[in-house]
Amino acid sequence: MLNLPRIARLSVAGDFERMLEEVTRNGRPLPLPVRLRLSEPAGLPAAAAGLALQRITQLTYRPTPVSIGVARALVALRDDSGLFGTLAATAVALAGLLAFSDQVRSLPGTSQVDPELRVKVDESIAAALHRLHRAQEESPAARLGERPTLIGDELDSAIALWQLGLDPRFASAVRFEDLLASVEDRGMRHDRATGALLERVSGGRSDEHRDESRSKSAA
Repeated sequence: MLNLPRIARLSVAGDFERMLEEVTRNGRPLPLPVRLRLSEPAGLPAAAAGLALQRITQLTYRPTPVSIGVARALVALRDDSGLFGTLAATAVALAGLLAFSDQVRSLPGTSQVDPELRVKVDESIAAALHRLHRAQEESPAARLGERPTLIGDELDSAIALWQLGLDPRFASAVRFEDLLASVEDRGMRHDRATGALLERVSGGRSDEHRDESRSKSAA
């Protein structure tokens, strides 16, 4: 079973391939295309660290030396554009940093997190949200003057929704309803790779989108 000491050892060793393997093994198996996308060399460190940080916050109720160390390593992976190597890895890293930030803010009086790291985490969250927004605005449809659609390709978008689809901060930062509409238009819920990731948002905001669309049609 994956535990904090094990995560700490893998992080210190920089064994991100093993970290990704062990973190994902503790949850529902990922479709192979998703696993390969997260394993791409440019995004592997951030994807592994982002998933590990999420796992740590699930196992603990306050910041720990392990989560602080992983968060510090993670923010160092962001480039000046807000990207953590790849769009898929950026979504995973953002989800990890949001979980860590929420945990820090829930216990401000007892936090062991130094102010400098908190600032870097906040900056990285804002930069990653902006980068995902920009990726959607730069989609082929948007460049043609049409409604912005996906964030990256279908797999990137599914990973982003898997990781962030229930977070209102992500929904407010991107054109969320357009993203969901594109998911439906492309039949991504019925694809073997992307469908498994989209189950988390199948009954929440996506239903709200469909209800809103029906209301507009009726009007």
